Amino acid sequence: MRKTADRLKKEHGTRDPFKICRALGMILLPAELPPTTGGLFFVQDGRRIVLINRNLTEPRARFACAHELGHAVLHEGMNGLFLQDSTYFVPGRLEREADEFAACLLIDPDLIADPQYEGFSTAQLSAVFGVPEQLIPIAAKR
Repeated sequence: MRKTADRLKKEHGTRDPFKICRALGMILLPAELPPTTGGLFFVQDGRRIVLINRNLTEPRARFACAHELGHAVLHEGMNGLFLQDSTYFVPGRLEREADEFAACLLIDPDLIADPQYEGFSTAQLSAVFGVPEQLIPIAAKR
């Protein structure tokens, strides 16, 4: 996850998932989605589309976008909704991988090591970076 996230950051000069998605030619659309759904990624007629729940806060929307970008780059050719609805495949692994990718994209481990964050708890780092608390240790690894 870290290598892919760092490669995209280097190629596009940013960790902003919205900018990276646009640079990759993806269509980003705000959408009315259930409260438990941050976003969706799918391919339709060869176009890669990311829907982001319009009711999310900015940090949550960034994470949702990074998560969906993770599906696009890590799980190309896979249809998570089909796998969930029509097979015995459990998509939990795909979701975990997309979460880990999102954390690695949004957080540079060198930034976490910066003295300005010394003494911050995992909960505080989560609030600063908009990344779920359980993913902070993954994002901090080099």
